[in-house]
Amino acid sequence: VRASLHYRARGRRKRRPYSPPTSLKGYQALAVWLEFILSSCQIRIPVDLRKTSSAAGPCEIRRVANRDEGEAVSSFLLQPGLFGTPLTPGERDEFSTRPVASIGRPDDAYWFARDNTRTIHAVIGVRMNVERTGIYEVSALAIHAARRRQGLGRRLLQLALRFVADSGGRGLLFETSSDLSYAPMHHLLADLGFKQVGCFPDFYYPGENTLWYYRPVGR
Repeated sequence: VRASLHYRARGRRKRRPYSPPTSLKGYQALAVWLEFILSSCQIRIPVDLRKTSSAAGPCEIRRVANRDEGEAVSSFLLQPGLFGTPLTPGERDEFSTRPVASIGRPDDAYWFARDNTRTIHAVIGVRMNVERTGIYEVSALAIHAARRRQGLGRRLLQLALRFVADSGGRGLLFETSSDLSYAPMHHLLADLGFKQVGCFPDFYYPGENTLWYYRPVGR
């Protein structure tokens, strides 16, 4: 999530010290002046979209347990603009089918976070690697822009780590993009104890590398 805030410094002119009115007539004149100013000016209050977006209440996290939930998770993952860079063809195929295919599999799971209006705001998928050596991989992690920086990513990754530990896994591997729009994710992974263990140049698209982060999981 990238945000750019710009402030422009302005020079200050010297002003004479303020003297309060010394008579009732003076206070009446001041009140009239203030009423005129307030009625003729538009006061703009900045709105924090992160706060308004959570008006529906905190999110509950649920594991995908039926086809309807799996298809809703697929629709969430495939919505335009969710990720900082375009999805690869393989990612589109994965997100279209994997949430439903994971149902009932002990080593493959998707979770989603939704509010009390049943709107999905975040998704994570975790599965054991194809070699089946006890290393698990994050197959998907996405958070809607309006609900980022509210702790959902941390909650989902902590849930994934618990899932790996409870499943007897040895560690969790996270593959992500080197694009600058993913920098908050890189920081979160480092904060949760993940270490960058590899980089594959131009893996997604020319100029966009893949980065591998890994964290061992104690049983």
